[in-house]
Amino acid sequence: MGDLQGSVALVTGAASGIGAAIVARFRAEGARVAGLDLKASASDCDLLADLRSDEALAEAFATMKASVGAPDILVHAAAATFHGGLLETEPGAFAPGDLVVAVAQP
Repeated sequence: MGDLQGSVALVTGAASGIGAAIVARFRAEGARVAGLDLKASASDCDLLADLRSDEALAEAFATMKASVGAPDILVHAAAATFHGGLLETEPGAFAPGDLVVAVAQP
């Protein structure tokens, strides 16, 4: 333990799943972590922002820098899914600007 001591990490998708697990592990390893997500969770999500909004991200990064510092590590674990069968999926469901596509783009 402690391999990340002194590091600063930003983890997207921190409210649940893999992102939440990464936040917990990095904190256990000694990193200062800012968890970012579209929705809040109990303790893993420090920053709320929509990855599709440049303005929201700029505000989140400024908040992060003021609270824990500039990131040395970035983990992009944000994901979005939709539910339904392939044959019932509307044309254009994965069009640019769609949440599923937008969170995966750099």
